[in-house]
Amino acid sequence: MVGKNNTLLRDTKNGEKIIHYSIRKFSVGAVSIALGTLVLTGSPVHAATSNASSNIDNTGQSSIKNQKESQNNVSDASNNSSELVDMKTSEVTTSNDKETQTTTITTGTLNPDTKIATDSRQSTSLNSAVRNANEAGVKTKQTETKNYSNVSAAKKDYAEQIKNIDKVTTDYKKAQGDYKKAQEKYSKDTKTYQVAKEKYEAALAEYNKQQQAYKDYQDKVAKDKSDYESNTNLTNVKQSISTKDGIETTTTSADVKPSSDLNNAINNAKGAGITITKTDTQETNSVEEANNSYSKQAEIINGVVAQYNKSVEEYNAKLAEYNKQLESYNTSVKTYQVAKEKYEAALAEYNKQQQAYKDYQDKVAKDKSDYESNTNLTNVKQSISTKDGIETTTTSADVKPSSDLNNAINNAKGAGITITKTDTQETNSVEEANNSYSKQAETINGVVAQYNKSVEEYNAKLAEYNKQLESYNTSVKTYQVAKEKYEAALAEYNKQQQAYKDYQDKVAKDKSDYESNTNLTNVKQSISTKDGIETTTTSADVKPSSDLNNAINNAKGAGITITKTDTQEATNYDDASQKYASMTDKINKAIKDYADAIDMYNAQVAVYNEEKAKYDEQKKAYDEYQKEVSEGRGAGAVVAAQGLVFEQQTNATMTIEGADTYMTREVSNKLNSQDVVSRFNKAEIDNMTDADGNKTAYQSTNPNKESENVWIVLKKGQVVTVTYHNLEGVKYDGNPVDHVVYTYELESSSDGSDEAMAQIMHDPTQTIWVGSNSKDPNEHLKVKMTIGFYDANNQKIDTSNGHAILSLSSLNHYTTVPYITEDGKHESINMNHLERVNIGNNEFVPIPGSSVTLNENDWVYSVNSNQRISEGAKFDADDVYTFVNKKTGAKFYTKDSNITYNNYIKANGGASDWVLASKTTGWDDLPAATEDGKWPGNKYYGAGAMKLVGDYIEIDVSGNTPAFNTSYWFTLNSLLAIPENPGEEPKVPEKPTANVEYNEFTVSTSESITPPTAPKPKFDTPKPGEKPKKPDNPSTPSVEWNGYTVSTSESVTPPTAPKPKFDTPKPGEKPKKPDNPSTPSVEWNGYTVSTSESVTPPTAPKPKFDTPKPGEKPEEPNTPEVDWHLATVTMSNVVRTPKEKETPNKPHKVVKKRVPSHKMPTKMTKSEVLPQTGSKDNSLLRVLGSIVLALAGLFGLTIKRKEKDYN
Repeated sequence: MVGKNNTLLRDTKNGEKIIHYSIRKFSVGAVSIALGTLVLTGSPVHAATSNASSNIDNTGQSSIKNQKESQNNVSDASNNSSELVDMKTSEVTTSNDKETQTTTITTGTLNPDTKIATDSRQSTSLNSAVRNANEAGVKTKQTETKNYSNVSAAKKDYAEQIKNIDKVTTDYKKAQGDYKKAQEKYSKDTKTYQVAKEKYEAALAEYNKQQQAYKDYQDKVAKDKSDYESNTNLTNVKQSISTKDGIETTTTSADVKPSSDLNNAINNAKGAGITITKTDTQETNSVEEANNSYSKQAEIINGVVAQYNKSVEEYNAKLAEYNKQLESYNTSVKTYQVAKEKYEAALAEYNKQQQAYKDYQDKVAKDKSDYESNTNLTNVKQSISTKDGIETTTTSADVKPSSDLNNAINNAKGAGITITKTDTQETNSVEEANNSYSKQAETINGVVAQYNKSVEEYNAKLAEYNKQLESYNTSVKTYQVAKEKYEAALAEYNKQQQAYKDYQDKVAKDKSDYESNTNLTNVKQSISTKDGIETTTTSADVKPSSDLNNAINNAKGAGITITKTDTQEATNYDDASQKYASMTDKINKAIKDYADAIDMYNAQVAVYNEEKAKYDEQKKAYDEYQKEVSEGRGAGAVVAAQGLVFEQQTNATMTIEGADTYMTREVSNKLNSQDVVSRFNKAEIDNMTDADGNKTAYQSTNPNKESENVWIVLKKGQVVTVTYHNLEGVKYDGNPVDHVVYTYELESSSDGSDEAMAQIMHDPTQTIWVGSNSKDPNEHLKVKMTIGFYDANNQKIDTSNGHAILSLSSLNHYTTVPYITEDGKHESINMNHLERVNIGNNEFVPIPGSSVTLNENDWVYSVNSNQRISEGAKFDADDVYTFVNKKTGAKFYTKDSNITYNNYIKANGGASDWVLASKTTGWDDLPAATEDGKWPGNKYYGAGAMKLVGDYIEIDVSGNTPAFNTSYWFTLNSLLAIPENPGEEPKVPEKPTANVEYNEFTVSTSESITPPTAPKPKFDTPKPGEKPKKPDNPSTPSVEWNGYTVSTSESVTPPTAPKPKFDTPKPGEKPKKPDNPSTPSVEWNGYTVSTSESVTPPTAPKPKFDTPKPGEKPEEPNTPEVDWHLATVTMSNVVRTPKEKETPNKPHKVVKKRVPSHKMPTKMTKSEVLPQTGSKDNSLLRVLGSIVLALAGLFGLTIKRKEKDYN
């Protein structure tokens, strides 16, 4: 930057050619030189003039003292040149016959950014002081520049200015602080006074109300007693006073006289012998009600008397009938007794035959039992046969063989003899069977003894044979073992010889293979011997693969910690290669996993700040709401005072009156399946016609059920009334609400017509969808609505006490509709979609943190866009998925969780380059769309609330372009959207770390052998003799035996006669003598009537107001103004040079030099350099200076000549 005062530098920069002229003089006085310099430079030079006039005396001799002062000025200018800017230097040279004199004039502005120490604070600059004053609100004004002869004086000037500016700034800040404190105190005092006044007025009103109420109560009590005493139907009038829970109640009571009809009825009943009892007197609401009861009681008593007389007549008739039935009964009893005696004789004979058959069966059972209990018998059986009418039962069993027989049989079997059992035989007794068993045992034992003797002889021969065979086998075995040992020793000898040769060949090959393998290094061989076994081991280190080395370097470059562990043994080179490959894959996977983790970390960091900002905003709103709750004001007080319970009514039913155009069910179903913009295309609905041109989308009656949503057409000037019944849990101040009534009236439509579409919801808390086509953004879709709550008596509930607070939620305002082009570019359509509610004379309740406010003419809406953060909102209204590019860190926001086919993503690397960083739930979501099924925690952002104390509201939406249908869903319910605790704040993402290990491998091959030591073996064992012959086995004998059975039989003739039957009917039940009719009793009661009046007696004294008024409102301090100026420094230097000799008549030369200005010591921007002054006419002043200098020269020459003439 070039200063505007730096003319020379500016002209040089602009390419202007500078021409310098010299002035000739014979003799010029010092004063004229200074004067010329003053005019030339255009600056005050009083100090320079003084110096110049004292530097040259009349004789032209030099002053050593003044030369030193000039040198000091030059030094001062040199030392402080870095603090001066826009410096200009001029030189004037004069000469006479004795010396040459050169005067240098230097002028510069002290840099206002120069740091200067002051008394009030540490080093600062004039610029900083002015800037601080401006920031504090102090007005600053630049005045005329002042000139000084040295930098120190200029700095002192700056220091004084800084001190003055600082004092004004400090004093103004203090005054502002004092004003703020006074203002806060005044506001606090005013609020305290206002609150106290409101409390006093409320208390006074309550006091007067209680006094009047108590007087009205006393007047009413006196009138109640007078009315009772004057009523001829009443008697025994009384009054009583009671107090409970501070409430005084006076009850006026009296007895109601029984009517004449009741008295007559009571007397008639007593005459008929009926018991009459009077019960406790009851309370009634009126005399008329008591007389009605008396009439009913008389009717009841008369009815009882009539019924009793009728019962006596019926009893006499029943008694005559009873006597007739009793005679018939006695005859039937006698006939029955004769028949019974005959039956009992026949039954005795039958039982006798049955007993005989039973004895037979018992004997048969005993036979079987005896056989089963006999230990000598087994396999007990019974069989029944019948012949000539006689039944016979036979009991049989097998006789067990004796123990001797069993032993003989077992011995024979043990000896290997064949034993055969023949057919079982019948015997008369067990004894006979046992005798036969003994004889059979003797026979078997004899056969066994003979066979055993033959076996003994055979065994002796066999023993001799076995002895010979054993000797033979021993000699064979000895021969065979010797031969096998020889053959084995010979084979082992040959094997060891060959194995040692193979071992030596293999060892040599192992070393050769290792040394020829370029993947191995450091090949070694070692030989060891242990337990007579020689082992040669060939080993080498396996070089890590290039892939592994690259992976290790890549991992280090990625910031992963790499650790080399101990070298391990591999099975072979392929094994080592596979393990190196596995390590490479592991490290590469770790690199990728770490990169993915870093990508995710970066994505999380990219989102964290946004989430933290949203959290802070929501927490701020929540804290403000909690403050309102604790202080009992604003939304906090309203929620506490909520007396309306009006939440979701899924089972509600509705009726519609006043509408004459309904969508058909088919059209309604179609609309319900479309999105919220498409479904409100009214022009398309209007154009649906049949072949004759008749509109087919509409009908005049409601096609839907009372529990279904209904599509209708709203028409301007037509009032549609919707009544809701079957409500559940709806209450106001604890009292049930029976039904709700809404009315709708279209005031204007967004398509410029007098009609709009509307979907009336069967749930009153979901209220209404309204919409139509968009003709122009300035066209408003506006509907007037009234709201009424009614009790079961169809009386409208008064909500003027302010306890009915309704939520005004989902008030959207957006200015753009963003979209992505096919080539992946972000585009948007501009529109100012604004949803508003005019609350009329209802009372608006603002919610902390909400974008929705009360504005002009009672319209409630969001002044700025609250739909998208990209439009300046604090939250997004819709769900937003945040994706972050893993390579670039760029962020992309979308409402679609599947980005595979997103045009923007496809144009920027594809889905593989992006990672889902977060999902944000929109503040305008419904509970069904959230994860926890609740309203979003920041729903308050697009909501307000309203106390229903007025007559009507208006809903309005505008701003849509013709390409977008206008629609608005308006809901009314008691669920206020208040800020909720956002919970824990978002956690700062933790940066991931990664560690990976690797190791190198060695491979080795070991060959072991036992070196051959034994000599070649020899065989000299003789062959064995002939094998001995085995003796023949003795023949095995066979023997037979048989068992026995024993039996017993019992016979009987079975009974044949059937069991006699008795079928003579018993006589019927003896007739019962009718009971005497019971004497009835009847009760009656009298009535008392009473009237109660209650009141809370006034107890508090008349309130007093003694809160002082706040003082006068403090005045804001006036904004001070402080002057400041720049300081310039002008310094001169005079140099004289004595001459040896001067040629007469030779003119003196006056040389003027223009020296380039010093460059600015630092580069400063426009905002850092204070404005320069005093430079406007510098060029003109230089010209004038030259003229004056020339005149001064002529003047000096004339004087010189006069002096010469005089002398």
